[in-house]
Amino acid sequence: CEEAVDVKKSKPREADVPSDLRKEVESHYKLPLPEDFYHFWKFCEELDPEKPADSLSASLGLQLVGPYDILAGKHKLKKESTGLNFNLHWRFYYDPPEFQTIIVGDGSTQFHMGYFRDSPDELPVYVGINEAKKNCIIVQNGDNVFAAVK
Repeated sequence: CEEAVDVKKSKPREADVPSDLRKEVESHYKLPLPEDFYHFWKFCEELDPEKPADSLSASLGLQLVGPYDILAGKHKLKKESTGLNFNLHWRFYYDPPEFQTIIVGDGSTQFHMGYFRDSPDELPVYVGINEAKKNCIIVQNGDNVFAAVK
């Protein structure tokens, strides 16, 4: 008989993204983001340090948007509050409130990928895709952004 071994799940290594940026993203969107979100940003920074959000444009026709815009510095707020609702940023017409767009592709079909979550207090359940010009169906495409971008 073999001895039972206590197996512990390891916590994913934290991406090297400054804590102030993490707090800014989560305070604007009022949603927790999974660690794969930040790891994917670091991956794209390695591909193109100058414009990580556009690093997949030439090869895959994809652009990082939504909460990635904050990491890219596109959401510099003035000292006065503007009352923007960041949850509407990059939302497509048929997107339900549970869906948060993080990547866009072909503009002619309004292809976009995003995190789908059951509850705003919880991390996303999966990454889904949709082509808003074709239909309103969100298809599960992976359990994290790396799995979804093939």
